[in-house]
Amino acid sequence: MGALHSAASTMDEMVKEGVSPDVVSFNTALMSAFYRNGRFDDGESIWKRMAEMDIAPDIGYVKDDNLEAVKRWYGEFEKKGLALFKALFETLAPFLCEKGELQLAFELCRETIRAKCAVDAVCC
Repeated sequence: MGALHSAASTMDEMVKEGVSPDVVSFNTALMSAFYRNGRFDDGESIWKRMAEMDIAPDIGYVKDDNLEAVKRWYGEFEKKGLALFKALFETLAPFLCEKGELQLAFELCRETIRAKCAVDAVCC
């Protein structure tokens, strides 16, 4: 667990020195490691930091064109009560529309508005 603490400290130091972490830094270096080691609260804090920095998560299921996996992932995201943020919306909304999942895309839009999350226009 010391290595995880060290990785988190390194990330904090990067930010303090003006180096902006990216999706790879967050997903690979921290979030995955926290979840693999049962440190779910720490993993959730990474989501929040990504949202604050407006960094889109690497949702490999979108890249893999796996609609069912995206729907399961989003369901888990919602179940955990995590807040939507711009980059997440802008990753999921076009994908859902492209796949014809207009009802889920609409729910995502409604949730984004409810969360008062400012996003750029996305056309379905």
